[in-house]
Amino acid sequence: MVDDAITFIGTPERSLAISRGETVEYNEDTVVSLPLSLVVRSSGPVVPPLRFKRTIRDARIRQNHNLSLLLWVLNSKPSDLDLTLDIRRCTAPFQLFKLCFETNHTSNYYETCLSVRTSASHTVGLKTRNAEFEVSVFPQILQSTQMDQFKTEQLLQQYTQQFARILDAYKDGSHSSSATYLGANLSRLIQCYVNDTIYDIVYKWRQWNRILGHHVEFAPFSQLVTKFWDSYLAFHVGGSLSEFEAKMRRFGISEADSGKRRLRSNQFRSLGLKYGIWIDNIQGVLLLSNVISTESMDAIPSLTLDLTVASCDESVKKLLLFINCCLIECVNQEMSKRA
Repeated sequence: MVDDAITFIGTPERSLAISRGETVEYNEDTVVSLPLSLVVRSSGPVVPPLRFKRTIRDARIRQNHNLSLLLWVLNSKPSDLDLTLDIRRCTAPFQLFKLCFETNHTSNYYETCLSVRTSASHTVGLKTRNAEFEVSVFPQILQSTQMDQFKTEQLLQQYTQQFARILDAYKDGSHSSSATYLGANLSRLIQCYVNDTIYDIVYKWRQWNRILGHHVEFAPFSQLVTKFWDSYLAFHVGGSLSEFEAKMRRFGISEADSGKRRLRSNQFRSLGLKYGIWIDNIQGVLLLSNVISTESMDAIPSLTLDLTVASCDESVKKLLLFINCCLIECVNQEMSKRA
C-alpha cells in the first residue's frame, strides 16, 4: 500500500487482531432470546419479472433462478428497481440458516435471503412514478436482528461510505497515482468487508443453533473466510481481460468437475454460482462476472461499470450487492454441509 493511499476506516478490533495473527474467540455463554416468528418465510413479489427473463438467451442462465435474479438486480434501471442501503428489522432474518437444514434444497434462496419488496408505483401529474421494485443491498442476515453483537448497522454504513470515498477519489482524478490507489484500496477494503461480515454471520449461526438446540459442528470463522476466497470469489486487479477470463475459466472448470461428481453421488444440493471481480485500475473498469459451478461454460459478464463516468453511489450499491450475494452462496453451501 502506498503511503498516500486513502486512509481506511477503523475496522473492529477483531479484524485488527486477525491481521496480526491473533486468535479471536466468541463469548460462548452469550445467548439471547429468539422469537420463533423470525424463522418463518416471508412472502414477497415474484422476481425477476418474466419480461426480463425473456431477454436472457442462454437457457442455462435463464433456468438458474439465483443467477437470473442477480442479473436483473444489477442491470435494472433506477426507475424500475430501487437498490437501497436501508437496514430494517426483517421478518425472517435467519431464513438463510433455516435453509441449511432443508433436505430438498430450494433453488431460489437468493430471493428468500434478500429483502425484495414491491414499491407503491403511481404517477402524479408530471412526476416520475416510483420504481416498481425495491431491493436492499444488504441481505436479511446482515440487517437488524436480536443477535446484533457488533454494531453491524454502523459498521455497514462505514464501509459504504469508505467504498464511495475510494471511487469518488478515482473519478476526481486529482492525484497522479489515483489508479494505484483504486486497486490497492478496493482490494484491501473488500477483504476487510468480507472478514467482518463473515464474522458477524458465523456468530449469529452459532447463537441461532444453540437457541434452537441444533447439534452442529462449528468451524472457525477463519476457515470459512479461506473457503470464500478459494472456492467462491476470484478477485483480480490489473492485467488484461484475457488473463481474468482465463482465471475464471480455470475456477469454473475445477468447480464444474467437482459439481458433477457430487451430482453423481446425490450429494449436490443446488446449482451454485461462482463469482469474479476484475478491476482495471488503468482504464477505470470494474467487471463483475459469474459462472454456474456445474456447467462447463465460459464466465458471463454480469455487469461492467465505467468508474470514470458512472454514479459512485450506484457503483457502490451494485458492488456491495454482488459481494453480499457471494456471501450468501458461500454460507449456504458450506454451512449446509455441517447442518
